[in-house]
Amino acid sequence: TLKGEIPNYITINDPGEASNRSYFGFNDGLAAWVMRPIEAVYRFIFPHFLRDKFGNMERNLQWPGHLINNLLQGKYKFAGVETARFVVNSTIGILGLFDVATPMGMDAHPEDFGKTFAAWGSGPPNYFEVPFIGPTNGRDFGGWIPDRIFDPTTYLGGFFFTINDLSFHIDDYMRL
Repeated sequence: TLKGEIPNYITINDPGEASNRSYFGFNDGLAAWVMRPIEAVYRFIFPHFLRDKFGNMERNLQWPGHLINNLLQGKYKFAGVETARFVVNSTIGILGLFDVATPMGMDAHPEDFGKTFAAWGSGPPNYFEVPFIGPTNGRDFGGWIPDRIFDPTTYLGGFFFTINDLSFHIDDYMRL
């Protein structure tokens, strides 16, 4: 754009705007009146250092999904890097609490089923809001189910890891 011009914006396909707005209101209230108080107690109990380590562990445990999706997208080198990261962080990094793989030059390449569906040619999806989950689109929501199946944190304290993730972002969300 030229200096002083207002840039074009991308419109979002939202055929269900009315229901999306009501579900957003529900999710927003849930965040403010339920999740924020839970998160405040959680942050009081667990200092930032521990919450950071729990986040490292969660990302390490998500390896099976990252591996499968890298393979399904034909990203074989990244699948190997993700596997090496998992082995290094699970051993030297003490069950993934410490991310020692990144300083060793093994950058993360997390992929999910929504990205895999996009790589396979799934077109631009419609936006919609899902109660308890939040904003998504058809492609990513379709990928959400297999993502949960292949994510061990679903079975190993999924709510704990959700609260831990939220503890880093709830204040930003509330300010927004």
